[in-house]
Parts: sequence; structure tokens; C-alpha cells
Amino acid sequence: MFGERVAPPDGITHDSQAKGDSNETEGGGQADVVAAQRAPPRRRAMVEMVPVKVGETVAIGFTVELPKTRILAVSTAKGYIMCGLIDLARLDTLRPERRILAARVTHVRTIEDLLAGAVDEVSQEARRLGIVEGMTGLQALEKMV
Repeated sequence: MFGERVAPPDGITHDSQAKGDSNETEGGGQADVVAAQRAPPRRRAMVEMVPVKVGETVAIGFTVELPKTRILAVSTAKGYIMCGLIDLARLDTLRPERRILAARVTHVRTIEDLLAGAVDEVSQEARRLGIVEGMTGLQALEKMV
């Protein structure tokens, strides 16, 4: 359900493995296997969904952990705000008939950052609704409900 963290299935690379850590010490010998067995690898949810209050409505916040980056988005029934991985100008050019309602907020690491950060790009449909660069992500979402 919303807000529930789910650990990656066995066999999925954990944070320490993704960073290139190995079982060998600098001298070339084996690391303390006993200590490694006592401390399970740190697990992080790969996908997290949380409820986000927007006025009288509840939107859905998404965090997707990928190697060396993460995707953040908050979606209402009509539109969404997203981290810097989205190119709204290109999206408007490729699919103008869809009239996608979206805004981008960059330099964010959490859903809270996404809500508090300044919008720096908007889709044409978002601009038609009065969403402009400089407003917060939350202010943009309030116009999307």
C-alpha cells in the first residue's frame, strides 16, 4: 500500500555492491567474512509510492531508485511534476495531441524537495493553466487537481 517500503528481491545488487565494493581488502586478502555475515547488506526500496496531500486531494508520489540516480514524480489525476529527467519541450514536440499537463523541478533528491523546489520548465498545457517557471512544485500541483 502507499508508503510501504519493499526490499529488492534476492539476487538484486545492493548499494554496497553497486558502488563497486568487493570482498577483498587493499592488501589483496579476504575481508572479515564473519563480520559480513553478521551485518546484512543495507537494503533500499527500489520503488516507493507515498500519498501526497494537495489541497483536498491526495496525489501519488513516486520514487524509483536506479543505479547512480533516482526518478521522482508526483501525479494527480490530470497531470504531474517530475525531476529533471524529463524534457517537456521535446515531449510537447513529439506528442502535441496529448496536451500533457506536466512541470519539471530540478536539483531534487526527495519528494519533499520536489514539492518545495522551483518549477523550471512547463509543458504547453501547463502554461495554458497558469503554471509558470518559478512557482513551487506544490503550487503547480494545486493547479493540476
